[in-house]
Amino acid sequence: MTKGLQRAGGAAALTAALAFLFVFALVATTLAPMIAPDLAFSDYLSLHQAYGTLIYIWHFTMYIVFALCLTIVAIALHERLKEGSPYVSKIAAALGLMYSAFVILGGLLTIHGDEAVLALAARDPAGAETLHRTIAVIALCVDSSDRLLGCLWVGLAGVAALGSRTFPRGLAILSLVIGVPGIIGMAFPSMLALSYVFGLGIIVWSAWLGVVLLRGTRVAKADSYLE
Repeated sequence: MTKGLQRAGGAAALTAALAFLFVFALVATTLAPMIAPDLAFSDYLSLHQAYGTLIYIWHFTMYIVFALCLTIVAIALHERLKEGSPYVSKIAAALGLMYSAFVILGGLLTIHGDEAVLALAARDPAGAETLHRTIAVIALCVDSSDRLLGCLWVGLAGVAALGSRTFPRGLAILSLVIGVPGIIGMAFPSMLALSYVFGLGIIVWSAWLGVVLLRGTRVAKADSYLE
């Protein structure tokens, strides 16, 4: 694995972690009403009127920035794991790239969907509300799909890491800890809450992975630093 790709993967992983921290900070403060399940359409319009630019930055960071980082991380991770676990790491990489593609799809759907709804609202409020609800349902399906792909990617990466012994054992176990519950939660709607483990855990996973890739150490050194 080239040092350049390793460093790029490490920087991308840390950027992904920071991007999600920024997203959660907005959700916990100014944009908290945006995720309310009972948000009225009139409140949705008011929020866009008051925080339109911030909402765009929120969506762009949450989807586009994060997905581009994921693409680099998926390739770098495969390069790191392929020697010790070539087949599993290849499948994991494919899932990681699919995950990134679905995240971008969800982002473009959300960003451009908002633009279409806001433009229509000026002349046809009822039609705009119907369009908003339709886009929300489609976006939910896409987001659910990308979360499942993400759980499969991280989980399989953990399996490959355990088999290849090129990562700290704790990082490999963390991959399974956040990936497996997410897969179960997405497979069984009654256990959907388990999938949130992935959403929070991937922040820690990305940050830890970023440090490992940037240091460029083999498992022995990584274990001594990070376990």
